[in-house]
Amino acid sequence: MTKINCKGCRGLSTVIGAVFMILITLGALNVVLWTMQQQDRVTQSIIEKSSSELNRLNEEIDITDVRVTSNKKLNMTVANTGGAAATIKSIYIVNETSKEQFRYDLNKVVDGRKSVNIGNELPLSIKNNTKYSIRVVTESGNTATTNLTPISSVALPMALYVIPPTFTPGENVTVLYTVTNNLTDSQLTGPVKLNLTYTVDCSPLGSASCNVIKHVQPPSNITTIAKGSTALFKWIFEVQIPDEKYINFNASLANAKQGNWVRERAYSKLIEESQISASTTQVIYTSLVQKPEIFLILPSPFGENTEKGLWGVVVSNPTKVPMTVSRIVINAYTSKPAQGGVNSFIIKSGNNCETAIYPGTGDSPQWTCPHENMIQWKNTASPEIVDPLSSKSFLARVQSDDPTEEPAFMVSVTVFTNMGQFTKTGYSSGAAASTNAIANVFMSKTGSASNAYQDGNILTHINGIASGSTIRVNMTVVDFDKAGDKYIKSGTKLIINVPTDFTDVVVITPLSGFSSAIVTPYDDGSTQIVAELSEHVGNDNNAVEAKVLSFTAKVPIVTSKKVYIMYALLDGQSNPNDFSVGALAEMPLQVTPS
Repeated sequence: MTKINCKGCRGLSTVIGAVFMILITLGALNVVLWTMQQQDRVTQSIIEKSSSELNRLNEEIDITDVRVTSNKKLNMTVANTGGAAATIKSIYIVNETSKEQFRYDLNKVVDGRKSVNIGNELPLSIKNNTKYSIRVVTESGNTATTNLTPISSVALPMALYVIPPTFTPGENVTVLYTVTNNLTDSQLTGPVKLNLTYTVDCSPLGSASCNVIKHVQPPSNITTIAKGSTALFKWIFEVQIPDEKYINFNASLANAKQGNWVRERAYSKLIEESQISASTTQVIYTSLVQKPEIFLILPSPFGENTEKGLWGVVVSNPTKVPMTVSRIVINAYTSKPAQGGVNSFIIKSGNNCETAIYPGTGDSPQWTCPHENMIQWKNTASPEIVDPLSSKSFLARVQSDDPTEEPAFMVSVTVFTNMGQFTKTGYSSGAAASTNAIANVFMSKTGSASNAYQDGNILTHINGIASGSTIRVNMTVVDFDKAGDKYIKSGTKLIINVPTDFTDVVVITPLSGFSSAIVTPYDDGSTQIVAELSEHVGNDNNAVEAKVLSFTAKVPIVTSKKVYIMYALLDGQSNPNDFSVGALAEMPLQVTPS
C-alpha cells in the first residue's frame, strides 16, 4: 500500500473553512436584507393603507342640488366639504317607478371645499313625473345619496294671507303666499311655477265699479325652492269692487298634487249711513268719512292654557278732530260647538280672565270677559281720547278656556266712539285642544329679549315719529306659555311688512335667535323682512321666552301728520302636534313734520 504524504493538507483545510465561512456570512446577510425588504414592504403597505383611509375620511361629499333641465337632462351639484380631493368614479340612478337601474362611470375630481356639476353629459333622459334615487361613489368608497321627487307626488305645506282682510273699495290689497319644501331626503325634480288666480263677486270685470289692477308681483313666476326652505311671494292688487262683495284668491303650483292649494278672500266694506227722505221712500247713501281705522293684535295659537296671551285693538283717528272711545268688544266665533254647546276660547270673568296693560293696569275693572269668547273694555264715564291723525292702543293679557281644537276661529272687534259704532271682521286665530304655546308678535321699547315682553315695554303703535329721521324697531316674538315642552319651533318665519316710503331698511346684526333675515324692497316703495328662527322659543321651563329682531329704517319726509301701518306675522309650527303658528300685529306709525 502506498502511503500518501499529507504534509500540506492542514493548510488546505484552513482555506476550505474560510470559504465556507464567507458563504455562510453572505447567506446570512442575504437573509437579513430580504427580511428588511419584506418589512419595508409591509410598512409601505401600512402607510399607503393609512394614507388611503385618511383621504377617505377627509372626503365629505354631499349632493347639494339636483334639478332636471329643460332638455330632460340631470343637473346635479356635488360638494366636497372635506379637506382632501375626491374623485367621483360612478353614479347610480334608479327609476323608482319602473325599477330600472342605470350605472355610469365618471372620473370627476372635486377638490376639497369645492363643488362640481355633473349629469348633463349622461345619456339619460329624465322624466319630470317620475321619482328617482341617485347615488354617487368616490374612488375611496365614500357615497352620497338623494332622491328626485316630482311636485305632482308630494303635498307641500303652503299658506295664503290677504292683508287687510277687510278693505275699502279702491284700496290696495297685499297677497302673501308661502310655500315650504319640507322634504328631508329628497329634492324636487325642478323649479316650481306659481299660479295665483282670483275671482270677484261682480261683473263685468274691468269696468269702473268692478276692476282689479295688479301693481306688484314676484320678480319671477318660476323659482327653485331648496330642500328644507320656505319661499315667500308677494302681490299687491288695487281692488275696486262694490260694497259688501268678496275677492277670492286661489294659490297653487303648476302640476301640483291634487288638492295641494290654498284659498283666502278679502271683504269689501264701505261703512255707510242712510236716511229716509221726507218726500220719497228713496234711500240716500253717503260714505262716512268721520270713522276710526281699526287694527288688531292677535295671539295664535291660543288655547287651553293657564297663561295669558296678548289681545289688542289699535284705534287710529284719520280725522282732524279728536275722537273719543268708550267701549271696545272683541268676539270669537266658531262653527264647531263643544259638548256643552259652546267651544269656549276665552274664559269668562271671575276666573282670572284678563290682566290690563292699557287703559288701566293689572286687575282693572275696565276690562272684563262678560261671557265665554268675549273680551270687553268699557269706560263710559271717562272715555279715552284719540287725538287727530294719531293712534291709541287698548291692550290686555287674556287667559284661554278649554276649547276643542280649532285651527282657525273667527274674530271680530267693535269700537264704540262719539262718531258711531264700528265693527271690523275677517280675522282669525287658532286654538289647540291641548296645552300649547301662546305665540305673539309686537314691537318693544327695548332690544333686550329678557325684557322685551314685559307689559311696560310692549308697543303696538308709535306716535310722533320725526319726519326724515331714522327709527329703530325691536320686533319681538314671544311665547307667553311657561312650560318647557310647549314652544314655538325653530324654522318659524317672522314676516315684517315695512310701510311704503320707509327706506334704507337695515337689520341690526349680529342676529340672536334668528338664522337669517332677508330684506326685500318692492316697486311700490314698501320693504319686507323675512327672518327665520334658528332655535325654539319657549322651551325654557317656568319662564316666558322671547326673541328680538331689530332693524332701522329712514322715515319718509312729510309736510303734515301722516299715519302708516306696519304689519308683522308669524308663519310656522309649535310643539306639540305641529300646531300652526300665525300670530298677527297691525301697528300704526304716526309721522309728524320736523
